[in-house]
Amino acid sequence: MIETDSGETVKDIFRTLRTSGWWTGDITLHAPSGATIPGSAVVLPHRDDNGRITHISATFRDLTERIETQRRLEQLVRSKDEFVASVSHELRTPLTAVVGLAEELRSSWKVFSTEEISEFMGLLADQASDVANLVEDLLVAARAEIGKVAIAPRVVEIAQQIESVVAALDEPSQQRITVTARHTETWADPARLRQVIRNLITNAVRYGGRHIEVSTAVEDGFVALRVSDDGPGISPGLEEEIFEPYARDHEPGSQPNSVGLGLTVSRHLARLMGGDLVYSSGERSTFTLTLPERAAAPAQAS
Repeated sequence: MIETDSGETVKDIFRTLRTSGWWTGDITLHAPSGATIPGSAVVLPHRDDNGRITHISATFRDLTERIETQRRLEQLVRSKDEFVASVSHELRTPLTAVVGLAEELRSSWKVFSTEEISEFMGLLADQASDVANLVEDLLVAARAEIGKVAIAPRVVEIAQQIESVVAALDEPSQQRITVTARHTETWADPARLRQVIRNLITNAVRYGGRHIEVSTAVEDGFVALRVSDDGPGISPGLEEEIFEPYARDHEPGSQPNSVGLGLTVSRHLARLMGGDLVYSSGERSTFTLTLPERAAAPAQAS
């Protein structure tokens, strides 16, 4: 079956062939299997000596790849626009707090008690840390596109890295998290490892359920770090898409905005360190980070 994008019928095409001598336009071919093939066609009539059309010939160009490329480009443009808006929001929110608190301290510090000043300084440190973490993710994402992400792996005690990340969270977030981590050594870049753990825990705090668990285990020469929660989890069909740049699986405005790079950056770093990052669902929504056990360090380093 042939369908023209302009709505013309086969009779319309033949009418055009009789009057103008040729027809061109975009058409869609419908195969018996149900598949559709978009394309463009040029149809020419062939006549006998009396001018009657005896047969026609057509040239068809499959536009599937071009249309798909155009769709991806349009999606990329939309994603970039959303990305710029998200980055602006993510930076503006903590920076506004930093500027406001700093101005308040500068203009009125004499009227505050030592305890109040200490609280202000803690808030400043927290907000500044949020900005630094976002910038670090942006830098890794940019460097990853040109293959310039550097890592410096060494033997790391993974429980200490988890404790360090959790300790930097606010009190309400800490109260939602249960850590059952074995004191196991792995082969990783400690700064990059903390970046991955921070992204996973932050993701669970923002979009997961009320109860978050961070655990570790040793499995087949790898250390597995799991961050799970009792929330609804990732929507079916998006289990891999969420690792793509700018991808998100929450309604805009339902939670604090995110740039949509945390999981992308985390998987990239995990693989650079000889491991991986995957998502699974069941009774709990779980992200599993795997890294080489300490025993695998020499092989990974060579």
